[in-house]
Amino acid sequence: MAKKTPDEMFLMRLEKMCAHSPSGRVSSNALEAALGWTRENAFSNARKRLIMRGLVRALPGGAGGLLECIKAPAPEPVAPSALKAFVSYCHADKDLKTNLLKHLEPLRRSGLIDHWHDGDIVVGSEWEHEIWSNFESADIILLLITIDFINSEYCYKKELAAAVERHKAKQARVIPVIGMNCLWEGLEFSNLHATLGGKAIASQPNQDDALTQVAREIKKAAEELRLERGSANAA
Repeated sequence: MAKKTPDEMFLMRLEKMCAHSPSGRVSSNALEAALGWTRENAFSNARKRLIMRGLVRALPGGAGGLLECIKAPAPEPVAPSALKAFVSYCHADKDLKTNLLKHLEPLRRSGLIDHWHDGDIVVGSEWEHEIWSNFESADIILLLITIDFINSEYCYKKELAAAVERHKAKQARVIPVIGMNCLWEGLEFSNLHATLGGKAIASQPNQDDALTQVAREIKKAAEELRLERGSANAA
């Protein structure tokens, strides 16, 4: 066990004596006697340092003046950072992707997720580098599944295949969002739990209701992932 410094010993004894004092204060002479330091100026030097650090307050009165502890304010709780959600979609489904992002906006405003898609690429950037840089740093990967997505060489063979690998390695949570009815059962991602129980958004009688439920399910998954990672970091 590391030896306590004079300042630490001073504070510990002062806190203990103040806790038993009706006024919450202790005379300087009483504290010096309780510490019993024999080295010259050890008490007065520690007293000065702690007053300068704002940890001890000196007040008039009592034998040698009164001392009290100044409690440091509790640090402000640090809000957890937003989880990064990568949206993988086919450009033929741009309108559906836009509607999905509208319904995910409350999750972004609350600081739960911060979504990204290739429409966020800045003009002049190397588009493929931007895509894969954001893909590799994503905590959540949303697959907007339609027949155009499945038929897209880039979406299916590159992004989806890489997403499944990251999911297996527990590097990211992959969530299929079935956008339109298509034959997706039995494909590479079909063992992953899809939103709406695998029902297509476009097949629902009310699109806003369907997208709201999708957003709720993504919210729940994001909250669970944040909790898991928080527990792992605390371990």
